[in-house]
Amino acid sequence: MKEGDLVKLATGGPLIKVTRIDDDYVMCSWMNNSGNHMSGSFPKHMLVLVSEN
Repeated sequence: MKEGDLVKLATGGPLIKVTRIDDDYVMCSWMNNSGNHMSGSFPKHMLVLVSEN
């Protein structure tokens, strides 16, 4: 997993883009259903790689 990769939460949800990795946490950004830009930080073990950049 690296910056630019597409991931999703292991529990499901939208595709999210990796923007930065800090140790065991991954900063991500995505657009919600209303078209608003969202961002958040998730532990690596909660994410599944969907597509490499």
